[in-house]
Amino acid sequence: MKSLKHLFLKNFIILACTIIALVSLVMAFVIQHSFQIYLTTHQNQFVQDILYQLSQEYDRDSQSWNLEKVHDVGMVALYDGYFLKLEDAQSRVIWDAKSVDMSECIQIETEISQKMQSVFPFVKGQFEDHIHDVVQNDVVIAKLSLSYFGPYFYSDDDAQFIQG
Repeated sequence: MKSLKHLFLKNFIILACTIIALVSLVMAFVIQHSFQIYLTTHQNQFVQDILYQLSQEYDRDSQSWNLEKVHDVGMVALYDGYFLKLEDAQSRVIWDAKSVDMSECIQIETEISQKMQSVFPFVKGQFEDHIHDVVQNDVVIAKLSLSYFGPYFYSDDDAQFIQG
């Protein structure tokens, strides 16, 4: 009787540990997948915010850009890992991160690439260029070329959270 009780207890513990391990694996996958969706959504929202901010810096009456504000938007984006190149309707460059500070661009691109490849090797990504229309009152006023690590990348805070 004692050995049957011992066998039952042993099998129960094995079953319980197996269930706990499976639930943990499923939860880890679900959390990681949800976080990736969050990052993609956050990235898309950030791009939309950039487009909106830039559209507000164009004066249609004078057909000119507030270059100081465009520079501010571009530099904030650069330090967040987004490389901007803004061209007007005639394909003239208004602002280009790589022209403003190429060494900073290279440093940021290298840091992001190395971080993603060393800390998150499962994310097979690279820097990608994306072209967007900058629209003001339903009129395309410029083209924005954005280069960033895709399909998504982790900021330092994101990486700390996911490794947490």
